[in-house]
Amino acid sequence: MANPSSTVRKVEAELAISYGRANKLVGQLGELGILQVFDANAYMRRFCSPDVLRVLTTGQVG
Repeated sequence: MANPSSTVRKVEAELAISYGRANKLVGQLGELGILQVFDANAYMRRFCSPDVLRVLTTGQVG
């Protein structure tokens, strides 16, 4: 994983989908607890996966 955090715009560009679709996908991943937002009030919300960050920083899986 090159970068464990992302924005809706980055998802839009990486998946070549509309902003609305990317925003919906990111929202769904948030509802499932897969992604968390760093600052919901920031202009460019940045999201990360706590599980991915834990594996990258501690090497612990599960």
